[in-house]
Amino acid sequence: LGLMTPEMLKAAMKLGKHRPLFIDSTFGCNKLMFSLFFVMVADEWKSGTPIAYVITSSETALTTKAWLQAMLDRIRLSMPDFMPSCVLMDDANACINACREVMPQVPVMLCQWHVKVAMVKKLGSCVKLEKDRLDIWGKVNGLTPTDRGSRWRGSLAHRLLSLAFLC
Repeated sequence: LGLMTPEMLKAAMKLGKHRPLFIDSTFGCNKLMFSLFFVMVADEWKSGTPIAYVITSSETALTTKAWLQAMLDRIRLSMPDFMPSCVLMDDANACINACREVMPQVPVMLCQWHVKVAMVKKLGSCVKLEKDRLDIWGKVNGLTPTDRGSRWRGSLAHRLLSLAFLC
């Protein structure tokens, strides 16, 4: 079940074209184990503005692809050239794969919080000494992609993020 009100459609057209699209979901937060997806764009004040809600009993790539395509088709009825600049989400593989199929030219990225959670897990399994883990984590936390300059490129944090999923 998908919901996009006329106001949500207006927000998608005003705030979503060539700007980031944010997708998140709740899983298993109710007795029926249905998932609620939130699709949002950022407004002028960088606050999340919902453009669609989806309630589904399945989070497979096929189901996600179907509702994502239906949402984009609805927006494109009013704005044929609608395309976000990127999609940010948690690390749900089915949703990532669906986004890549529906919008192959749009980069799909993990939010910074989920990247940090993944790094903490990998540090725990790859770096045995707690002292070393704390030292690496301190360096990663002190330098984030928002620095964007030469300080970030080539840094330990940049290399760790590049290799975080290879351990």
